[in-house]
Formats: sequence, structure tokens, C-alpha cells
Amino acid sequence: LEALRAVQLSTHFTDFVIGHSHITIAGTFILWGVGATYFLWPKLCGRDKIENDRLAILSWWFVLVGMVLMVTVLSIQGVIQGTMLADGAEFVDTVALMEPWWWARTVFGTMFDIGLAMSVAVFVQTWRNRSKGDGSVPEEREREVTKEVPREAS
Repeated sequence: LEALRAVQLSTHFTDFVIGHSHITIAGTFILWGVGATYFLWPKLCGRDKIENDRLAILSWWFVLVGMVLMVTVLSIQGVIQGTMLADGAEFVDTVALMEPWWWARTVFGTMFDIGLAMSVAVFVQTWRNRSKGDGSVPEEREREVTKEVPREAS
């Protein structure tokens, strides 16, 4: 949408652009990175699974919902501000009107950050309990798998 000239004219110098940047970088790459880490981290710690499934799921939803709501607020805010500027309003007046939107953006951005902090807590819990699982460390499991089976004497 941002590439369309009609949209660009009214949103270029607003928080619509900031929302677009957040969904591109944070909403895509951070979510991919956290998801990949949830998959790889237990393997790196020698565990079968992540330590705290409930906290992991809750953290994922905090990050996702916080991001979606923050980007939604930034997009709506940008369109409102852009429309005001296109109608000839003073920039300072548009900034004053944006204050409640910025508070909402702060709340949802904080929700996103709390979700990431919960993810880090899950990773730390998994690391601290890395010797659990089936009771063996990864090297012992590898030796068991590669051990030759004794042949019967014929």
C-alpha cells in the first residue's frame, strides 16, 4: 500500500511509515527468529523439548498480538495525521492530536517486549535444565547410537 502514490502523498511523513517498518522488521524477522529459536534451542541444549510449553505459547501470543495491534494503531494514526496534513492542518496540531495514539502504541509495543522477555525466560529455563530430558548428555546418546552390536559366534 505504501508504494501507491495516493497513499504515499497522505502518509509519507507520518507514523504509517513507522508501522510499515515495524511489521517488516519486527513482525517478520523477529517472529521468524524467535520461532526458529524455539525449534533449535532444545536441540542445542540436549533436550527433547522446550522447558516451559505454556510460557512459550503465552510469549508467542504476546509478541504476535502486541505487534499486530501496534502496527494497526500506527497505520490508523498515520492515515489520520496524513489526512489532516492534506487538509491544511498545522503539523504541530496533528502532533497534539496523536498523543492518545502514541500511548496505545506504547502499551502494545510494551506487550511485544514482554513477550520477547518471556521467550528469553523460556530459553534460560531450558538451558538451566539441559541435563534433564532422558538423563543422558548428547555425547552419550551419540556413542550409544554408533556402538557396534556384538555378533553372535557361529
